[in-house]
Amino acid sequence: MPDLSSALLYPVVLQLQTLPDSQSLNIWTTNDNALYTAGLGLANIFHQKKKPMVLISGIIGTILSVWLYYNFCNWLNVLNWGISSINGMVVAVVCYLIGYFVKKNQR
Repeated sequence: MPDLSSALLYPVVLQLQTLPDSQSLNIWTTNDNALYTAGLGLANIFHQKKKPMVLISGIIGTILSVWLYYNFCNWLNVLNWGISSINGMVVAVVCYLIGYFVKKNQR
């Protein structure tokens, strides 16, 4: 009986064959490390075994990637709304700190 990981591996390998070799290896190794890290982090947080947490994080990541594929413009709007306000706060703090240190050095 084939292992579940090998049954899931075949469609992925077939999909990666459509990309040029350097890109497919880059995508494969990056996503493999990200999935392992996410599963290991969840296992440490929830004090569970690593393998089920890797599987759960892989399923959640796949579902979120499909959602992101179909809602990419909405996701960009969310990023635009959130990141621009964060950048505004960072700029305000940096300007405040620059003014503080300039005044402190003038004394």
